[in-house]
Order: sequence, then structure tokens, then C-alpha cells
Amino acid sequence: MFFSAAKGQYIQFTKSDWEVFECVLQLCDQYDTSQIAEKLLKHLKPIDIFGVEHLFDLFKIAAKYDDILTATRTIASLRSCGSKEGKKYTLFWSYSQWDEECMKNLPGHWVWACMQAHEETIKGRGADYYWPTVASNFMMILAP
Repeated sequence: MFFSAAKGQYIQFTKSDWEVFECVLQLCDQYDTSQIAEKLLKHLKPIDIFGVEHLFDLFKIAAKYDDILTATRTIASLRSCGSKEGKKYTLFWSYSQWDEECMKNLPGHWVWACMQAHEETIKGRGADYYWPTVASNFMMILAP
């Protein structure tokens, strides 16, 4: 998969490929090929292909590569996390529940942008367009 991505081939992931995806990212780090990791992140469709349990992990990976678009897509996809299963994985997304463990792998300016994006969102969390609005605010705050 790493070599396929290096050749520019499109990689079609499935939900069960999370461990493989992580291994490919480790290879990207090991061989200093962040451009391959960035391509892989752009090809994740839908962004929650690995399940809601990995959305925060994807957000942290996006932060590592300063990939604002992937982070924005991750935040916007949270509107589909209304189920009981989804809610147990959304603690990070309610910034009033943040703890040190959540924050340690994120750049400070990303944490600030998340907080600001929530604060600037007028509609309540239960509204249909809450998460896409937070995502849009996040992107506008961080975009150069």
C-alpha cells in the first residue's frame, strides 16, 4: 500500500483497514515522505470510513501534517454521530470535557481554533448544521 501510494495510485480503504493505514503512516514518518501521507488523507472517502471511533485519531493525524482540509472534513462528519455508539467517541468534540490527554498531541493553535469554532457557532449542538458550521469556522480560523 505504501508503494502504491508512492506511485500515485489511488488507495481504496475499507473500515477494516485502520491498522494498515496506521502502518503506512508510520512508514511515511520513517522515510520522511509526508507527501504520501497527505495524499492518503485526501483520498479518505468518506472521511469516517474507519468508523466514528477513529475520527479523533484522524483529527490528530491531520494536525500532525497541518492538513486543515482533512480536519475540517472530520469535524463536519460528526453530524452523523448521533447514535449512542457515536456519542461515546465524541468527548473531544465537546471542548468543555477536554483533558490533558486529549490536548497533548494537538498544536496549540488547533486547540484554540476548535474552541473559537464552537464559540462562533450560533446554532445549538443538536441542530442539523451545527458540526458543518463548526467545521467551516475552524477552517476560516486556521486557513492562511
